[in-house]
Amino acid sequence: MTARLEADRSGGNPTAAPRPPGFVDLHSHSTASDGALAPAEVVETAARAGLAALALTDHDTLAGVAAAQEAGARLGVRIVAGVELSLMDGDKEVHMLGLHIARVDALQAELEAVRDSRKSRAEQIVAKLNTLGVPVTVDAVLAQAAGGAVGRPHIARALIAGGWVRDQREAFDKYLGAGRPANVEKQRITIADGIRIEWKSGDFVTLPPFCWHEHHNDSSSPAYMFSVTDAPVIDALGFGREDAYEANGGHQAVVATYAERYGEGVPVHA
Repeated sequence: MTARLEADRSGGNPTAAPRPPGFVDLHSHSTASDGALAPAEVVETAARAGLAALALTDHDTLAGVAAAQEAGARLGVRIVAGVELSLMDGDKEVHMLGLHIARVDALQAELEAVRDSRKSRAEQIVAKLNTLGVPVTVDAVLAQAAGGAVGRPHIARALIAGGWVRDQREAFDKYLGAGRPANVEKQRITIADGIRIEWKSGDFVTLPPFCWHEHHNDSSSPAYMFSVTDAPVIDALGFGREDAYEANGGHQAVVATYAERYGEGVPVHA
């Protein structure tokens, strides 16, 4: 995506002479995802082409932005922090560009967690397919993802390429859809004071009211959570208070899982 830049490029200084208009590229990839050049080399190529600005929009990662910005400062190319997000609309994959990312580190941490979770799920699905007699490999699936965050459509494409199914519909109807033998539901988790707790239907977790807690449901089915507290007593005594967690974009940094902190043998559900 290349566009003509006609805006004032004086850097916001009204006394500075504006530089002549140039071209910008708002969609580029580097070796941080599936590109051919390292981030700094992408910027060097943009500078040789005479681009005034470049958005680095790697698949599901901002890992190359810092190196690109460093090169851009050296070469006089404005670098826009961006990302190309791999999203799911039902069973269809869509890509969405995010530009002018302000909190790169916070978003990168979230993206890394998503990528790790998706890869782990893909590995579990491949293992199930193998036990069903379908010898597809994780490498074949990752090749279909081409550096982006992996999902079930990529597994379906690997199955099609291997000749095990005819099309996406057969892949989902036979193996990958909800309730099918190779499907693995996405995670449902609670994070309490940095401790990650995975849960499923019927589980319960007892938390003190003074801890930070947040809940995530990444599965394809809704989750209904019922909270029982002593809030009326607390409010009656005048001790009630609710605070918003504002650090790290409103999301806690996970420091350990429940099993790591307390051991596998401690039950957390009924």
